[in-house]
Amino acid sequence: MKNNFLKISGLVLFAAICIYFFKDCGFQSRLATNCKDVERSQVQFNIEEIDTMHDKIWFVKTDKPVFSFDIVFRNEGEKNFSKTPSLQNIVFNTIWEGAGKFNDIELKKILSDNSISISVTADKDDIFVNVSGVSENFKLAVDVLTEMLLSAHLTNEKIKITKLGFIDSLKQYQFDTEYVAFEALSKIIYDPEHPYYEISTEDLLVKIPQYTKSDCEKCYKSMFSAKNARIVISGNIEKSEVEKNFNALLKKLSIKKNDFKDDKKDAKKLPEYKKFQHIDLKNEQSTILFAIPFVFQKEQHRFAARCANMIFGGGGFSSRLFKNIRTTSGLVYSINSSIVTSDLDNMILGSVRVKKENVEQVISLIKKEVATLYEQGISQKELDDYHTTCACSNNVFDTTEQVVDFIANCRQDNIALENVNHFYDNYYNLTVDDVNHVIKDIFNPNNLIFVTCGETCERNGWEK
Repeated sequence: MKNNFLKISGLVLFAAICIYFFKDCGFQSRLATNCKDVERSQVQFNIEEIDTMHDKIWFVKTDKPVFSFDIVFRNEGEKNFSKTPSLQNIVFNTIWEGAGKFNDIELKKILSDNSISISVTADKDDIFVNVSGVSENFKLAVDVLTEMLLSAHLTNEKIKITKLGFIDSLKQYQFDTEYVAFEALSKIIYDPEHPYYEISTEDLLVKIPQYTKSDCEKCYKSMFSAKNARIVISGNIEKSEVEKNFNALLKKLSIKKNDFKDDKKDAKKLPEYKKFQHIDLKNEQSTILFAIPFVFQKEQHRFAARCANMIFGGGGFSSRLFKNIRTTSGLVYSINSSIVTSDLDNMILGSVRVKKENVEQVISLIKKEVATLYEQGISQKELDDYHTTCACSNNVFDTTEQVVDFIANCRQDNIALENVNHFYDNYYNLTVDDVNHVIKDIFNPNNLIFVTCGETCERNGWEK
């Protein structure tokens, strides 16, 4: 998991978890306070399918003079490189040091001069490529991306530069309480043989300098395979141009080979976990991470689970955690929870920034909020507010990026094309009983795990 925070576009720990692990459609709860009596309609997208040599492209034509597209390379994430941790990130960063006919400066310049944005990231399960720009430069964007995915300059010099930067970042993160806490949480949840297991930062700092040019090339050749690509695009582009350019890209990527499998598994029961761990680290702030691993009884329960989590801690200012622990008591700097749904596990994951003298009290309050939710469930008013949030969010598709994000998330949820325009019915049709039934499955207080990191504080038995 730790590697998810050291990506091209930034190294912010918890935000990266939300970007690369969370395969759900997050809703902007701030909108709920500004929207009243919003009609529960749904934006209707005219999605066209375009045939390729593998999966179909989903295309939404707009009249906006810009484009955005996502390519998800399914089952090509970090779990397939668990024996060479962080090697995938080294390769991602080295891609920007030159590709094809472009050296590093030329590559960055052509993107900047033509208003093209490209990002390449991964979570444990998949690789995510996002590209956006003005419509007249669509072909150029695909051509440059093709060079990056096929002809990166993986020279010894470029790899060395990337490794040094990566090592410097790791050293800095050893002083970040959230990073250190998350590393400890990972080791509580995953045994050394699990595909999501992370070696320690100390071991990683030893391992990274040992990676060779050959290691990077082998990793690079097994990524970005055409057979794993799933594409969503929106923009003012002709369908024929979309078909022509992406089929050309996929044809070239067909030389990429890997034997990665879709190994999504349905866990039947949870193992026993250690419940508490504290790591001493001198810092002005302390971090509390809390996790509640769970097993979905039915895959469609994920919609009720998302609703429950938004009400509990994912809804920003309107969530119970924020209102009852930050606003009312003023004990924390920030507090939130997210729902993690990866191929091999699910969990509620929360993060708290707090003064060391408040750690014990905040943990007690989190326990209380989880127990209250588990025992009493949500109210009809909370569900009504959530439905309002959904309705408001459903009206926020002002950019091609928002359209692509939404449709790509639907595809990640395995929503059939004919059901995309009815997607929000999965939330609008939820009843209080539906949500409270799922809460009993996923918010079990007995499954709570806490990791604290910061200066030693009085614990008075809360870790038992």
